[in-house]
Parts: sequence; C-alpha cells; structure tokens
Amino acid sequence: MNREFCLRIGYDAVVIADKVICVAPAESGPARRSAQEAKREGRLVDATAGRRARSNIHMEGSLLVLSALTPETLKLRLNGEATPADADLEPTGENGDE
Repeated sequence: MNREFCLRIGYDAVVIADKVICVAPAESGPARRSAQEAKREGRLVDATAGRRARSNIHMEGSLLVLSALTPETLKLRLNGEATPADADLEPTGENGDE
C-alpha cells in the first residue's frame, strides 16, 4: 500500500505533501489578493484556527490553504527536518509508546 506523507500545517491540520506546489509568505499584497480571489471562487481552505495567516500553501487542483505557521517552518517539515515545535510530538515513554 502506498502511504502518502502528510505535512502538518498547524493546529491539527494536515495536507498531502505530494500535492503541495509551493509555500509562500502570506503578508505581501499579491498573496493577500490571491487569498481573496480563492475565497470568492470557493478554493480557499483556512487552517489558521483564527490566527494570522503567515503562509499561503498552493496545492494541486487550484486550492489555496492558509496556515499560521511560517514558510520556513513548513519548509523544514517538508524536508523532513525537525522543528522546535515537533519535539513535543515525540513519545516520552510515559503514556503509551507505540
């Protein structure tokens, strides 16, 4: 069975990493206009949990996903590198190692 790599984009949200086209900062004018256009067209997924969007994740199929994580953090996760926030996800051995 082919298992696809899920990229954690924050607040219990994930995307399929193979479907990511690019990750861009969300602060620029063009990025904000792109998000507004995607929202109008029903192509926007807001995964910020009410926080400020820091990244626009462009997906296959013209979807745009907003994330509260920085593009740098998402880049590290896409490359399989651990980030400081990822340390909390490792099993501690106390409550059910798998």
